[in-house]
Amino acid sequence: MENRAEKIQDYIDGLLLGEELIQFEKQIAEDEDLKVEVSLQQELQGIIRSRLNSNEKILRTHMQNARILSQSTKGSSKKVYKLYLPIAAVACLLVFFSLFLLRNSDSGLYDLPTMQSEIVRGQEENVSYEHAVKAFNNKEYEQARTMLDILITADSTIVQYQYYAALTYFGEENWAQSIQELTPLAEGKSIFADEAKYYLAVAYHKTEQKDKAIALLNEIPAQGKVGQKASKLLKELK
Repeated sequence: MENRAEKIQDYIDGLLLGEELIQFEKQIAEDEDLKVEVSLQQELQGIIRSRLNSNEKILRTHMQNARILSQSTKGSSKKVYKLYLPIAAVACLLVFFSLFLLRNSDSGLYDLPTMQSEIVRGQEENVSYEHAVKAFNNKEYEQARTMLDILITADSTIVQYQYYAALTYFGEENWAQSIQELTPLAEGKSIFADEAKYYLAVAYHKTEQKDKAIALLNEIPAQGKVGQKASKLLKELK
């Protein structure tokens, strides 16, 4: 279980490369439970980062404590117990924040997600990615796309580069190009497939292709934040 959790985290952090990355994405495509686990982990980390950016320093302290304790744990039951205390605290905060965000998300059906920072660790690639994050979240979409295109050229196997690059066209309300770029992602098997379907459906809606939009939204599983947004948008379109 621990190895599975570590592998999920490495995938989210962009640490899986080459054959290991290919094999893990194949597992995600074949294992619906694993796909849901990865999606939930990404969603939780997004909430954590969002709260950290809002000066919720206590979350950072809990996560740092959890990391330190996990590194020092060698099978001792007491240490394992201590390890889960800060994690449980974070989980409680996340439940509260999740409920709060869901209550206030009705008006955000057409909003782009916040591009997550620190997904990719490294040197030059990390710097370029962080520049792309800053530009994307500041709605400087052309600049973000330029940085992401460079990263895609360097490593075309990292799907999140392609996903956010596609969303830059969505942010510019370039619906035709959004449809072109999001379609292969929506048809793929990556963890971003359902999110790509959602934004592709919005792009179809914006271009008055209502039937295509509804068909895509019906393909998105009901669970999770994306599924809830899809259900709300379906009600608007019908």
